[in-house]
Amino acid sequence: MTSVCAEPASAQAGAHALVESSSPLAAALSANGRFVAWADGTSIAVADLQQGGAQAAYPLAALVPPSVYGSLVARIFGVSDDGRYLTYGVDFSHTYGSSFAVVRFDTATQGHLVIFVTRGPLGPPHPYPVSAAVAQAVSVSRDGQLFAWAEPIDSGDGARARVMLRRAAEPDAVAIGTTCASPWPADPCRTVPSIAADGSTVAYVAGDVSPGGLAFYDAASGVKSYAPQLAGASALTAPPALRLSGSGVFAVAPDSDGAPVVLDRRTQAVTPLPGVPPGASVVGVSADGALVLLASPEGAPGGVLVHRPSGLTAPFEANVTPLALSADGASMLVRRDEPGSPQRYVLEIRPTDADADGMLDVWETAFGLDPTSGADAHADTNGDGWTNLDAFTGQRHPRAVAAYARYFAEGAAGPFFDTVVSLFNPGPATATVVTRLDGPGTKERAATISVLAPGTRADIASCCLPTPAPAEFAVSVESDAPVVAERRMTWDRASGYGSHASTGAEGPSRTWYFAEGATIGGLQTFLLLQNPNTTFESALVEYLLPEGGVVHRWYRLPPVSRYTVWVNQEGAPLTQAEFAMRVTASGPIVAERATYRDVGAQPYGAGSNSLGVTAPATSWSFAEGATGDFFDTFLLVANTSPTAGTVTATYTVEAEGGPVVVTRTYALAGDSRLTIHVDQADPALASGAVSTVLTSDVPSVAERAMWWPGSPETWAETHSEFGATTRGTAWAIADAELDAATGTDTFVLVDADTGGGRPR
Repeated sequence: MTSVCAEPASAQAGAHALVESSSPLAAALSANGRFVAWADGTSIAVADLQQGGAQAAYPLAALVPPSVYGSLVARIFGVSDDGRYLTYGVDFSHTYGSSFAVVRFDTATQGHLVIFVTRGPLGPPHPYPVSAAVAQAVSVSRDGQLFAWAEPIDSGDGARARVMLRRAAEPDAVAIGTTCASPWPADPCRTVPSIAADGSTVAYVAGDVSPGGLAFYDAASGVKSYAPQLAGASALTAPPALRLSGSGVFAVAPDSDGAPVVLDRRTQAVTPLPGVPPGASVVGVSADGALVLLASPEGAPGGVLVHRPSGLTAPFEANVTPLALSADGASMLVRRDEPGSPQRYVLEIRPTDADADGMLDVWETAFGLDPTSGADAHADTNGDGWTNLDAFTGQRHPRAVAAYARYFAEGAAGPFFDTVVSLFNPGPATATVVTRLDGPGTKERAATISVLAPGTRADIASCCLPTPAPAEFAVSVESDAPVVAERRMTWDRASGYGSHASTGAEGPSRTWYFAEGATIGGLQTFLLLQNPNTTFESALVEYLLPEGGVVHRWYRLPPVSRYTVWVNQEGAPLTQAEFAMRVTASGPIVAERATYRDVGAQPYGAGSNSLGVTAPATSWSFAEGATGDFFDTFLLVANTSPTAGTVTATYTVEAEGGPVVVTRTYALAGDSRLTIHVDQADPALASGAVSTVLTSDVPSVAERAMWWPGSPETWAETHSEFGATTRGTAWAIADAELDAATGTDTFVLVDADTGGGRPR
């Protein structure tokens, strides 16, 4: 029994119930989201959603060609964008047993096209024979003209299959490759190829090349390409776990653990799908790759919609099975199974944006907006100048509090660098956090959303974002509650020998200062400039030399982007120099400095990073410092005024009998940089743990750099940090790690100003 539901039968916002049946329903949604076709075993109905759900029904007698003698419409694979062509499977009986046929029905002419027929278990092959074990799945283009499937090769073990392609206008199918070769388990091989909705590309698990992975067949040219990143992927079974996006640019397939991942064919980047269990079946991928719809693993209830740009997931109710996603990502087809006697099965169309305001429901819900009302699209919820719709398209936080934002101008991803942003929520309220990566180009970005309960932390890794990170980027952390944010970078993934870390800037500024910078002794210095604004900004960088000379350079920063200055390539005299830096911008920006040194054959064997400071001061404190045969410690002081002055260093060194205090005074030329090698400042400082307070009579900025082990010839590690200008009673750290396997330790250095110590 089948009946049409006049009213939505679900509490899901915007859901529209199409049909209710006491028989299980197979269904398909056209790629353009206009037509829904469903089979109840004896007939197929087609509903035109643009015409208010107007339906046409086709009974079994009209659907089955005379040569097939069908007894049951078992599955529907596709309905074309114009509603004309229906592709479905028919179970039928014959003299030799039972078989299965895939048929395309032309609703305009009532004509049939038999795509393939299985061979009976006891009988001879039929036209285009395939094994009954793999006959339950076929992929169809959105125009109903191109079909792909897999059929076993008669090798005796069923472990290999050929991928077949047929065009409706041609009488024969052609083999375009093989699949399910070892090491994929196949008993028998049930891999299902996938056709992009536009018919441009066919994808399948490659069994015809080593080491395997995915193969892509260009339907127009016949040219094949391969993506070996997923070699060793789990076997793909019906319903298909391999799906191409509507344009064929994105492919979703399981990795070696069976968890679906996304391959971007333009960049060859592979990224995970958050919140998706291994074994989940891919139901659909939007043409732009932003939305992926998945059904839970076989036997498990429900499914999930994933919004890749944000990492948000929207799980379905336990009694709902997702069936299809339109190519534009606007609508989903689901089946809702209701208990009762008899059991009821309801087909529904569910929009991904119920109020049609341009913001996905899953995103609005995550930020406490109303997915049933379009009135909030053009509201500016947090008063930051961005409407909620702008925040959605720009991957921003619509409820972010400006005071809770943190910024990092440095970040990189790829085969050499990895970046991890560590977040910690020390407060009593749950924090919703947007971590956004902005590349050099204004449209190069990736973002993810994290929800942190009080007292919890999370790591956001550039390698594992829902969408690929730009190769180099700045980071913005936006939150509706206070969070601590730190960024750690590591490099040379194979050996993992390099790393540095930094805390985030509390906000952009028009001025930034750095005391450290060098291009001598094999050092390379990079100045990273983040422009978080929607307008171009200009930046003047003044390089302050040791003798007081100033070198000027101008840079133009694109909107919402990261700009890199490689100081070594800025021309003389900066190609061989020590310097401080003063940055003055036309608008508020963020600035960091990274310094690297090759160690033997290791590029960037040692590296450090530091966020700039926005204002000079007359007092700087350093809790960390060590001297001796292993460590070398340097203090870098920049006089940021044209007036000459002095700086007094008060060193406190650990010694037997108690701390020893050493005081030294140094001259500062105007607009200059001073280097103090602490190990050589006094015999008492030659070996030991040292803390320092610097006091100057002119505005200055000060950093501490440490190198180890041994001498400049053997230095292989470094770190640097600005001094503190204030003291506090509470400090929070987001990134700490202890790992005996990798030898990772964390040290917390505390300098308590107790007024003790023995002067020297």
